[in-house]
Amino acid sequence: MVVLIFLLLSVNVYADNRPSIYSLIDKEIFIKNNWAGETITLKEKNNELFIIRKILRSGVTGGPKYKYSTQLKSKYQIRFSTM
Repeated sequence: MVVLIFLLLSVNVYADNRPSIYSLIDKEIFIKNNWAGETITLKEKNNELFIIRKILRSGVTGGPKYKYSTQLKSKYQIRFSTM
């Protein structure tokens, strides 16, 4: 009986504390590749989420930017494709 109560309490105390999608809005995430790299940034406008992808260039400012629409799959997952 005591073990059951402990297990029930521990589930609430040690619940999943991953960052949700909404906590990542306006944060730039760097992706390392074999070139200069790229970034993705999650944006929200009029309650719609979209992603801005920037391809970085070494020694050159202002690389190309792409905008992707998103589908919210859960608090922790989104799916995105080109607009």
